[in-house]
Amino acid sequence: MTRTRILGGTAWLGREIVRQLIARGEQVTRLARGEAGDFADGVTSIRSDRRAPGAYDRVAETRWDRVIELSYDAELVAGALA
Repeated sequence: MTRTRILGGTAWLGREIVRQLIARGEQVTRLARGEAGDFADGVTSIRSDRRAPGAYDRVAETRWDRVIELSYDAELVAGALA
């Protein structure tokens, strides 16, 4: 089973990506504030403000097959890469 972490994913594009991954039988974990919309059924949701210290602590030790970044904000992308 493919393990995917999606950063963001509560707005229209992310929600659709998550829906399609789950429909394919993938394991999806989403890390987001959850302010742009509801989390989809079947996804493991971790609420976290990515600008806060320790935002990635709960997922840092997990090995992922794929990480999908949906942010256009360079600060958020840099934090995810770190």
